[in-house]
Amino acid sequence: MNAFAFLLAAVLYVFLTFFVYWNYPRRWKENRTFRKVLLLWHFIGLASIIPVFTCVRDITHENIRYEICRLATFYYIPLTLMTILYLILQVYTRAYRFIIKYTGATMSPRAEAFLVDKKFFAVFFTVISFGICIAGYFNIDFLHSREYEVKVNAKSAQPELTVCLIADIHAGTGTWEYIYDDLADRIDACNADVLLLAGDVFDETTAPDDVENVAWLLSTIKKPRYGMYYVYGNHDDSREDWAAEQLRQMGVITLNNEMTVLGEDIQLFGIQDSRRSVAEIREMFENARPDPQKPILAMIHRPTHFRDLSALGCDLVTAGHTHGFNIPAFIGGPLFGDMFSGIESYGKMTAVTTSGVSAWGFHYKWPAESEVVKIHLTFDPLEE
Repeated sequence: MNAFAFLLAAVLYVFLTFFVYWNYPRRWKENRTFRKVLLLWHFIGLASIIPVFTCVRDITHENIRYEICRLATFYYIPLTLMTILYLILQVYTRAYRFIIKYTGATMSPRAEAFLVDKKFFAVFFTVISFGICIAGYFNIDFLHSREYEVKVNAKSAQPELTVCLIADIHAGTGTWEYIYDDLADRIDACNADVLLLAGDVFDETTAPDDVENVAWLLSTIKKPRYGMYYVYGNHDDSREDWAAEQLRQMGVITLNNEMTVLGEDIQLFGIQDSRRSVAEIREMFENARPDPQKPILAMIHRPTHFRDLSALGCDLVTAGHTHGFNIPAFIGGPLFGDMFSGIESYGKMTAVTTSGVSAWGFHYKWPAESEVVKIHLTFDPLEE
């Protein structure tokens, strides 16, 4: 992501504020006390959401960053949901009246009164939006452990491999300090041979304290015998090689469109960003010349190009990015990926996409869950 995109997002939410306010019942806006409450909520909301999009990482006091994030969450999510609901209402109302007009039918007084009853919809939309926001605010803190068994039809000198997959830590306003203890315990519980970090360890809200939290995490966990590997996410890229350098100092190896070998013969590709074209990914595989008879694993950030990776001979691909099926974020980028989260087959290849440890910028995730994923791979034995 880049600064200009986030500035545009901040400007967009200013317009959405006016849109939602315009849809409030006239009586709400005419009542002096109620109008002050509405204006105060919108003012505090904008005053907190704009720093999250622009400069929150520059705030040195950790508790202040968290409070800004908390306030911004209880503005960003309800405002977004109310915008969507009001838009649906307007489309439905106009479509209904269009049909009535051109079919010659008559609208009953009750139906007409219902459509123009802004108070009912305002109360209903507000309750629904804040209810979902509250659920997501608490839901994001509860980490879950997922475990998948995958049989790889490739021969290896190693009978099995255990992978711990995490993604989207979003060290910053997304992941708060107290989460790291639970995260460390769940990573250790995987007892993994290799730890894969599938992007967005950091983001635009990451401050020095957050980097220290990640350093503590990676120094505390039991070291996997085959190491820790990382690929860039779309938010990590904002500061060029900064993220890779921070992680290198923590003992993590960055795979930047290259292949490494785990143990004796398990081949692992790291694809920097799956927005790369199919031709570029194919060229990377051709240059690396993996042995098609041995296991081929791939780690990317965005869950795309899965069918192409299957055609290139991959046995397993791991990804993150989507944060799972998350309302209202599902309306955006994840719709253009191959899957939201979980495990699916693409020909002979298995794809595992994690819903991630956290989320970007705002302390919210629902109905998706935060998770650490354990993947137990078994291979065909080598012929004697």
